[in-house]
Amino acid sequence: MDIAIKKLSIEDIDYFSALIHVFEVVFEIENFKIPKNEYLQWFLAKTDFFALVAEHDQKVIGELTVYIIHQYYAPKPSAYIYDLGVCASRNRRYSNCEFL
Repeated sequence: MDIAIKKLSIEDIDYFSALIHVFEVVFEIENFKIPKNEYLQWFLAKTDFFALVAEHDQKVIGELTVYIIHQYYAPKPSAYIYDLGVCASRNRRYSNCEFL
């Protein structure tokens, strides 16, 4: 199975919306309303946030979001994995661990 990993940029609003939809399904979020595109673009433009999607057959099947945290006790920042999700239909073939 060919899986493509894509780091999202400000132009990738459709991918970001698909990523958020994966969260909505995987984490069983009810009554969710996706933020406006302007807000999503602002978020993707941040230098301390990264969003990655796993894509198969032109569908987002998994996602990972990371925040870069600057530490007061060390000059090097740390990466904090905030969310990681794989669509239930793909979980048997493609685990969270494989995505990492």
